[in-house]
Amino acid sequence: MTSVISLHNTDRRSLWLNMYFYTLRKNIPMCVLYFVIFFLAMPFVLILNIMTESVYVPYPSYVEPFISFNAGLLLAMFIIGALASIITGFAMHRHLFSKKAMDVFGALPIKRASLFTSRYAAGLTLLAVPMLLNIIATVTLAVITPAYNVAMAEVFKQSVTLFICFLTCYTFTSFIISGSGTVLDSMISVIVFGAAGTGFYAIYQYLMSAFFFGVYSDVYFNSYLTPYASAVNLIMPRDIPNLIWWLVITAAMFAGSVILSRRRKPEKSGTPHVYRGFGILIKGITAMVGGLVGGIMMRGVFYYDKRVWPLILGFMIFSALAFAIFEVIVSRGFKSMLRNLPVYGIVVGVFFAVLLGVGIFTKGYETRLPDPNKISSVEFDDSYDFGSDRTTYKDPESIQAVYDMHKNIVEAIKKMRARGDSPEDSSYVYNPPNNVYIYGGDYIYIKYHLKNGTSFTRMYQVSRDVIAEPHDRLTKQREYRLNVNHVFDFKLTGNDFTLVLNDVFSMYGNTQIPKEIDKAKAAELLEGYKQDLLDETAEQANLRTPPVYFLTLESRYDGGCQMKILPHYTRSMEFMEKYGYGEGYSKMELDNTVKMYVTGDFPVSAENYIFDGYNLYHGYTNNYMYSEDIEPMYTYAEISDRSQMEQLIEAAGGPAEWYEYDYHEGDYLVTIFTPEASYGTPIFIAKENAPAFLKSLKYDQKGYY
Repeated sequence: MTSVISLHNTDRRSLWLNMYFYTLRKNIPMCVLYFVIFFLAMPFVLILNIMTESVYVPYPSYVEPFISFNAGLLLAMFIIGALASIITGFAMHRHLFSKKAMDVFGALPIKRASLFTSRYAAGLTLLAVPMLLNIIATVTLAVITPAYNVAMAEVFKQSVTLFICFLTCYTFTSFIISGSGTVLDSMISVIVFGAAGTGFYAIYQYLMSAFFFGVYSDVYFNSYLTPYASAVNLIMPRDIPNLIWWLVITAAMFAGSVILSRRRKPEKSGTPHVYRGFGILIKGITAMVGGLVGGIMMRGVFYYDKRVWPLILGFMIFSALAFAIFEVIVSRGFKSMLRNLPVYGIVVGVFFAVLLGVGIFTKGYETRLPDPNKISSVEFDDSYDFGSDRTTYKDPESIQAVYDMHKNIVEAIKKMRARGDSPEDSSYVYNPPNNVYIYGGDYIYIKYHLKNGTSFTRMYQVSRDVIAEPHDRLTKQREYRLNVNHVFDFKLTGNDFTLVLNDVFSMYGNTQIPKEIDKAKAAELLEGYKQDLLDETAEQANLRTPPVYFLTLESRYDGGCQMKILPHYTRSMEFMEKYGYGEGYSKMELDNTVKMYVTGDFPVSAENYIFDGYNLYHGYTNNYMYSEDIEPMYTYAEISDRSQMEQLIEAAGGPAEWYEYDYHEGDYLVTIFTPEASYGTPIFIAKENAPAFLKSLKYDQKGYY
């Protein structure tokens, strides 16, 4: 008690500082723990930037599995942020509401809010000091390790961003514990609140895509609900609006923590004070999430019934179970559960109200089109790597072409619905089913910007047959060519560039030849390619002539741009020949003996075949892996006459790009392999030309030669 009396005669500023240093002394081990966590987190941040091409960092081979597994990186960042915040929250709760702290509060002329702010500042120091040490360590590592090759400004920027992420999570945790009672209450609240936002978003996305075609939601939407998810989001795009949003939310949560701490009533008989609203909200969220997950599971049980009743039945059963289990664990008794049944009633009422609202709002969702006279611009993307080539079009002709594509898709959806098809008949959950499109189709992203300031967004995957004519009109527009692969947006930053040449006949970039080039050569290639694009006529733009080269020009710090060089691109071809970058790859090297595989009488798509270089199979695969478990459905011919093979290729119109060929029912796919090739050259044969072509191969309709 002597210590309390001595402190009583101290001014308020000294009291605040004494409480601040008291908390620091009690948590010195945590400072060391945070330094380790941050130091381990920095490589994840840099790898995430490699994936988003925001910074060029040569990496050793052992990190390759992490780069290829994006979900693992996101999960790791989520866990690191949550772990750091929960540890800090636990320590704050223990010291903020410990008996000794309460005794000091009762004896000292200091407000409870001041007690909270001094300990909050101590916790913030526990985050800031290790982060500063981590910046110094990372910069040192970047200086002494040439392979790290990261700009100092980039390291500092990423370190500050990481700190802001943890600051948000820490303040969120502080806010939760300020309204909770025991440490168990705090931790449960943090976990439920932290996971609920991402969970609700994932459930929403699944349910909407299960019932409707064309559903689209911005993937970053979840970060506006969940602080722990925002940590990942802030690191990846680093967009200013999102950063400002979370700084504002952080300030609001801090203000709420101060208010809750000030209004917190003194504990009696050692019983901690609890704000009842927090408990009710946690129970409601738990019951809601449990019910929705159960509803999804029930729809899986009744998979062949695409109506909404399995969802409702599953929600009623599993929400009641989740509510009951939560009450028994936390309240340790059934009486409390019975007293809180009105809370469960509110949860059920909210569920049905939202379900009804969604049903009303989405009525006509699939077939809804905006008024074309009210469109000011449209974002459009038809790239396989979804989102990599999103472009905004403002010319009336371009807008009309995109609108006509959308109108054709809507008509196709109406026909599918008339047949009884649903989105879940597809392997792509929110896209049209497989019997309507083939692999040669596109991912289609459309976002209309209307003159009243609103937007209208849809997403599909459709066959080229559905969008062929309006898409061809779009590609003829100058605005389209100026934006292809963002070549005209690419900036030649720095002096070091890499030119990656993809072998034309390994359509998926199987063969890559990276070469270092200087800025002068990079500028020469880029400017020549731009001019080739601008000079291209409407007729040439739609030729199915295969490209001579696939190129990727990469900058050390600003990512890269892709180039598809066609035979009539004179400036680009002159550059390749001048410097000899394409030697050995401009023509297919045909050996004396090649094998030709002919597949027909069923829709040709990547879902329908696999091959290991010499065998073609009918089935489904990913990454073209060989499987002996799939029944072979192929025929092949060995052709030893090189001139005959070249004539066949010429007669078929040359090798075809799968993602550009307009496949029609009845067409045939011919794949040519040399003995040395690991991948073949695909050629599509139109059904009207197939009889003469197959006759020249002595093709047997039974599938044999």
